[in-house]
Amino acid sequence: MFIDLALSPATQEAYAEELLFGPTNSKAELSEQAAADTINTPDEVEALLQLDWPFVISQRADWTERWNRDVLGQ
Repeated sequence: MFIDLALSPATQEAYAEELLFGPTNSKAELSEQAAADTINTPDEVEALLQLDWPFVISQRADWTERWNRDVLGQ
């Protein structure tokens, strides 16, 4: 029941309108503003850049240490 609710057009529309989450349900109808502010077409999804996950994972410990030092002051 939760999944049906979460993926319903009405819920997906609300996520897009309020949180700017691109809908996963193709039946969701967005306002012009929400459509302009979200990733919601196959072409837009295809144009997204993919992260180099092996590189990100290899740097994670160093980045965490730097974040803790430079941002959190630890």
